[in-house]
Amino acid sequence: MKKINVYDFDKTIYQKDCSVEFWRFCLSKNKSLIFILPYQVLMFSLNKLGMISIEKCKEEFFSFLKVLKRNEIENLVLKFWEKEIKNLNKELKEIILKSELENICISASPEFLLKIPCEKLKINLVIGTKYNMDTYEIEGKNCKGKEKIERLNLEKGNYAIENFYSDSLSDLPLFKIAKNKFILKNSKIQKLKLEDKRC
Repeated sequence: MKKINVYDFDKTIYQKDCSVEFWRFCLSKNKSLIFILPYQVLMFSLNKLGMISIEKCKEEFFSFLKVLKRNEIENLVLKFWEKEIKNLNKELKEIILKSELENICISASPEFLLKIPCEKLKINLVIGTKYNMDTYEIEGKNCKGKEKIERLNLEKGNYAIENFYSDSLSDLPLFKIAKNKFILKNSKIQKLKLEDKRC
């Protein structure tokens, strides 16, 4: 059984939400994207009311990418991380780079936004929500909660989580199977006991 370290991404490795920040960054480069905002807000509202799935909601949030060309998107992702790489959690960055175990990032954010920062951290495996740039669709399920376990099982098979880091108790399925559990609050790493009510 291989020992691994596992990390959430948003508000954990990265101190913000990369999907939201990428949208803001794209908006700063293309002001016309503001006209998509009311539709995005409507989709979020419908999801909160249980009328559409989180996968459909995310697809519609990223509908602004349809306005852009493929090579333009790739360039924007690159420029975004050139700007935002300084907002990786410094303490956690040091932990990852010093780790002798295999490091795995698993996140609900789309994989296309995770690859650049994870490569810089030399993270061995990146697992995120799969977003098809050709069809502008989510493939499979949103990578959150129990789905993270399913994806990890699919990718790794026989493993034991030595250390798990996240900012949220939505990751309780992973916290439960990790030997050492760490939660981030205001970018500070704290040991977590499962009876804690923080999230």
